[in-house]
Parts: sequence; C-alpha cells; structure tokens
Amino acid sequence: MWRNTLLLVLSLISSIFVVGVMSSRYVTYQPGNLPLIITAPHGGSLYPENIPDRKSKNGTVLVGDKYTADIAYAISDAVADLCDGARPHVIVFNVLRRKADVNRPIGSGTDSPQGQAAWKEFHQVVQYVVDHVIANYDHGLLLDIHGQTHSHERVELGYLLHKSDLAGLSDQAMDKAITSRSSIQALARVSPLLPHELLRGDGSLGDLLETFHSSIRTIPSPSHPYPLSDERYFRGGYITQRYHTSSTMDAIQLELPKHLRFTQQGRDTIAAAIADAACYMLETYYYATTRRWKAKL
Repeated sequence: MWRNTLLLVLSLISSIFVVGVMSSRYVTYQPGNLPLIITAPHGGSLYPENIPDRKSKNGTVLVGDKYTADIAYAISDAVADLCDGARPHVIVFNVLRRKADVNRPIGSGTDSPQGQAAWKEFHQVVQYVVDHVIANYDHGLLLDIHGQTHSHERVELGYLLHKSDLAGLSDQAMDKAITSRSSIQALARVSPLLPHELLRGDGSLGDLLETFHSSIRTIPSPSHPYPLSDERYFRGGYITQRYHTSSTMDAIQLELPKHLRFTQQGRDTIAAAIADAACYMLETYYYATTRRWKAKL
C-alpha cells in the first residue's frame, strides 16, 4: 500500500515538473540532500489571470511577504557553502497570496477551483519532500519563511504555542506543552536539552540566530523569552501545523521583520544566520553528519 502511494505521488510530481528543472508555473522545487526543508509560501509575485482574486473578508490577508523567496534561495546557497555543497530542499510558491494562500487550509486559503488546484500542487510537492526526508533520514526539520512588519523588529519563531503559553507557563509546564502540542515534539523527545531550553534557552534556534549574528534579535530566545503584552507575535500557521509530527518531523515558522528583508544587506545577514543556525542544529540535534555531509562549524 505504501509503495503504491509513493508511486502515485512520484507520478504526480513528474507530471507537474519539467525533468531536470523541477519547476512548474506555480511551484519551484530545488531538490536537496539534507534532512532540511525550506519553504516560502508567500514569496511569489506571479499573477495568473485564470485564478480569481480572493475576497477580502473576515481578516483575510492578501498581501505577500516581500523578498522571502529570495531569502529562501540565499539560505540554500549559504548552507551549501557550509556543508561542502550539500543543500536543503527549497520549495517556493510562485503565486501571489491574493490568488491562493497555501499557509491556510484549502477552504480559507482559496476562493476558486483554480486557486484550489494551485494550492494542491504546492502541498503535493511539500508532502513528497517531507516523505522523502523521513524515508532517508528518519528525522528532519522544516523551516517556513515569512515576513512581518511588527514594531518590535524581532524575528518571531513560531512553534504552535500561544503568546500566553510563552509568557505564563513555568519551565515544567512549558516542557509538557512542548512535548504534547508544539511543532518540535520530535526533537524534544530525543534531545539532551530540556524542552524549554530547545525553545528559548542556550542552543535554541533563537539563541543560535543571535549568537551567530549579533545584530539579530529573536522571540523566543534567552534575551527575549516571550512577547511582551503589547507586542504582536505569530505562533505558526497551517504549514507548521500540517507537516510537523510527534516523532519524525519538526517544523518552525520564521517571521522576518522588514529591516532584514527590504535591503540586500539585511537579506544577506538573515540568510547567513539561518544557514549557520540550521547547520548547527543538523550537526548537533539531527546527527546529519552520520549521513552525507560534514559541517564546517
């Protein structure tokens, strides 16, 4: 049954993508050879006339996340520099968010059959890549790249925990929340670090981003363990929710502020920081060096 399902997915992928290019009109997929997946669901600029615009209703967001596709590709290049040419898998949705939002369930992310078709195409590719990583490495990490314009100008790391969880839970209660309902359950079950340390302590993604590049500030991290009462915070969306599992795949949403997206220097800085942090995590937590590469850390 599993083999038949895999063959069906492979058939769908081959029908969508041009051989060797791995790109369709709506989705670009750069294959990798690490247990790391980078997605940019709101970085597209394509305006297909055949897909009707989504209606603005009930808080629907139609604006994309500028330069996040460029950052996703730059992360891949920076990882390759660190890892002797080995790369993450990169998946970019090329379509404007006003046509389809692939970081929402299909019912709220699309308003038309054409939008649904584009939505399904993106998620077929992501699911195929997730299955490939799990089959080859047993355990992987997905980083979902987004943009925000909040006044605190920090990188927001979304683990599916609420702002009230980060601000109100004790370390012991946080450990339970992380192992039962966060998007890094798989890592928390095998890491020598306590779960709350993985989230905002030394060695957490927030800590690594700030350590490798001192100009970057993050939430949550040792320096800023939770959003203040007047600070907005995105906890992670549909992609993070859908693709994390309790035992094999971790997923983290990264919401990047304007100053790290709207200039070339900012994009270079955040791409390098994410690559450094991701390579450290692969080496230290996912034991990827036992497979195919040796990080230069």
